[in-house]
Amino acid sequence: MELKDFVSETFKQIIEGVKEARSIGEDGEGIASTGRTKMEKTAPGLMQDLNGALYTVIDFDVAVTAGAKVEGGGGIDVYAFKMKGGLNTEDEKVSRVRFSIPMKFNLY
Repeated sequence: MELKDFVSETFKQIIEGVKEARSIGEDGEGIASTGRTKMEKTAPGLMQDLNGALYTVIDFDVAVTAGAKVEGGGGIDVYAFKMKGGLNTEDEKVSRVRFSIPMKFNLY
């Protein structure tokens, strides 16, 4: 997989995951608005929007593998831990992807 394809697919999957997660919190909790909400940092790991709502910044640090197997196919897979036996994989590259998403949790 070429670097440009890896970067493109990684961003695409992050965006799709954020959209899916955003749909869960339609009652005001969840991922920060899709609008242009100005946010300011208040303390490490926290942000606040102009309406006073507090957001926790969730940091993601994932290992991403891009590989091609003898049995066919290639692609990008995300693993928390990888334990594998055998010699099925011909070519495999592991990269780390880090990103942060502001989340609002309603506690009442």
